[in-house]
Amino acid sequence: MIARLIGLHRCGKSTLFNLPSGREKTSRKFGEKRLTVCKIADPRVTQLAEAYSSKKTTFAEIEIEELPELSSRMLPDIKDANALIVPIRLFDDPITREKPSPEKDIREIDTELILNDVKAIETRLGTIDRYIKKGAPKQEREEIESEKALLARLEALLESGVPVRQIPLDKKEMQTIKNYSFASGIPVLYLLNHDDDHKEIARTLADKLSSLAGTDTLPMNVKLELELASLPEDERRELIDEFELEPVGVDRLIKKVYNLLGLISFLTAGEREARAWTIRTGTDALHSAGTIHKDMQKGFIRAEVISFNELASVNFDTNLAKKKGMLRLEGKDYIVKDGDVIFFRFNV
Repeated sequence: MIARLIGLHRCGKSTLFNLPSGREKTSRKFGEKRLTVCKIADPRVTQLAEAYSSKKTTFAEIEIEELPELSSRMLPDIKDANALIVPIRLFDDPITREKPSPEKDIREIDTELILNDVKAIETRLGTIDRYIKKGAPKQEREEIESEKALLARLEALLESGVPVRQIPLDKKEMQTIKNYSFASGIPVLYLLNHDDDHKEIARTLADKLSSLAGTDTLPMNVKLELELASLPEDERRELIDEFELEPVGVDRLIKKVYNLLGLISFLTAGEREARAWTIRTGTDALHSAGTIHKDMQKGFIRAEVISFNELASVNFDTNLAKKKGMLRLEGKDYIVKDGDVIFFRFNV
């Protein structure tokens, strides 16, 4: 699972990419891509490690790749992404001297993605029409006609400026378009990169955009966040208090991306290691066991499950949790939830 960072010229994209490390990096060459791995800060893992005296602590991770400035040349990489992070400029730029126009920038980005999708639909519709004219088998014709009608509906909405991610689709329709990899269907996090003068505008725009399907927002002063992240913790806290700053924090940004990717974490703990394991929302216990090791999946018997909050409420005493009926035995079809602490039983 990978999130890709895209944006228009001078939107603060490279500064945002540097934020997880807390330091400026060497400028990339023109057209070059950069990849970073970000840990998902999770206090639950830390608490489990303390409770079980774990020798090792392992957090979930995600990959974020920065792409060069948005262009049609980048569309193959964009279409391959599981989520997009899109910084939008809400600060005065001393170099271009252009005033921020965030909604115009969002339309420009969406238009680039939409045009790509319209072109893909037109190509597919042409193929379908030729196949029907040649005499498609009767048993296939109904399915093909249904696909054609769906694509025609999508095309009309796209041409009116609506990206695929905002178009209501049922499960069957989602399955039909799954292999198209529509660029405008990828979930988006708009990072509203503001200075002090545009903070309230960013918050208002965030409220407006957050109601859109497949869209999340986060107002953030990226330059300030990077400056704070580069400081020792005591100096950072002193500056925040002195100037009454309101940092968003890189951890919140990364967690939002994690959620946008449709990921959750289940937890395991013991003397050797306390760890967060990454799975997709809706994953069952059998395949969650396979995330740890394929032998666990092959020899799966059952899973002992308790929510982190319940385990914490009995001071991480599993025996007490059993007595209180908090520790449940679940089968292979159990849908794992975020924050489940799981002890897998299996045969090898």
